[in-house]
Amino acid sequence: MREKYRFYALGLSTTNYGFIYGSAFCLPVVMLTVMKALDLSYTEVSLFITIYIAVWCLGMVPAGWLISRYGIKLTLTIGTAISGTCLILWSLAPPYPVMCLLYALAGLGTALTWPSAIALVTRWFPHKEHGRALGILNGGGIGILTILYALATPALATHYGWQGPFRILPILLFVWIVIFLLTVRLPAKAGTTSLPAQGNPVPEQPRTKSVFRNSGVWVIGIIGASYMVQYSVFFTFLPSYLQEVGGFSLTTAGLGAMIFIVAGIPAGIVGGIVADRIGILKTQLIGCLITASAIIMAIWVLVDWVLLVPVLFLIGWGPYFALGPYFGLASRLVPPEQEASTIGLMSSIQWSPGIFVPVLGGWLLETTGSYVPMFYIAAFFPLIGAALYFVGKKYIDKTPKISY
Repeated sequence: MREKYRFYALGLSTTNYGFIYGSAFCLPVVMLTVMKALDLSYTEVSLFITIYIAVWCLGMVPAGWLISRYGIKLTLTIGTAISGTCLILWSLAPPYPVMCLLYALAGLGTALTWPSAIALVTRWFPHKEHGRALGILNGGGIGILTILYALATPALATHYGWQGPFRILPILLFVWIVIFLLTVRLPAKAGTTSLPAQGNPVPEQPRTKSVFRNSGVWVIGIIGASYMVQYSVFFTFLPSYLQEVGGFSLTTAGLGAMIFIVAGIPAGIVGGIVADRIGILKTQLIGCLITASAIIMAIWVLVDWVLLVPVLFLIGWGPYFALGPYFGLASRLVPPEQEASTIGLMSSIQWSPGIFVPVLGGWLLETTGSYVPMFYIAAFFPLIGAALYFVGKKYIDKTPKISY
């Protein structure tokens, strides 16, 4: 029963991932429609995404602490409810400052869910299977995200206007909450009680070295952030690029963007399998190199629509290949009692490019009238991550594996 339930727990985390991000990140698909309907500029609409990711990144640090203290069940439930509620209210188009606030609160809800979903998986799977399990989490979540982002969003926007996706997709989050609360179970770690699983406060433990003072966590976080610059560029601007430069319709642009995202389904799973064989850190190096190479290639061939499909697939493969097993490194850097906090900090650092990339990209687009400058930015940063691999290696090699 335990063997079967851990895959059910993996399914719960995977669907939460897909529903959360599919609901919030449908905005890039309808960006041009929102701009026209609300009379907003590229920078103003991009600011929604920037605020969302900024609060999400900063919020994941205290989220890790909340998980350690109050448990996965309570944190994951509250975060999911906050995100869904705020997105529905945002679709009512209140004044612009209020819309910014609501998207920020949606980011806060997401910040509570992401470390919780990862912790749910790492609690059920032994260390030697973390790479594969997290790869499935990312690959499967991306599959759901792809359906909502590239297929459901254009269809809902076409029939119900730009508000449609933000009013209908969050309903999935509330359905998920009901199923989660009725069926979730958490195993107790060896030598501990199951208080965190029940959402009760954890008894005070002896103080250990803060994860903020762990240099390895920061180095690994920056490696993750390097390839997420590329992800932020294409996730935010690819649909509008295909509409403006390629002349695609809203629906066709959504399908084009789907190619970039759908690469994450096999990439995340393959990255997890490879990580269990050669080590998670090496998959980060490979992902950085693939990402940089693909962008350099794309700068020259993205205008050739015959090559669009393979190039977009390759662009999506790099970051998702590395992202799949990425958080399995947390247990190689800190003791078990700090793992949730470390996942929160690693997530915060990794996704921090989302704080500046959407607004920077919008500003470059308005200033230069071209998407190429942001493509160059997307190609440069993964090379920094590849170089930092040799720094991060010494921290991982000195840390013994932890088995539960």
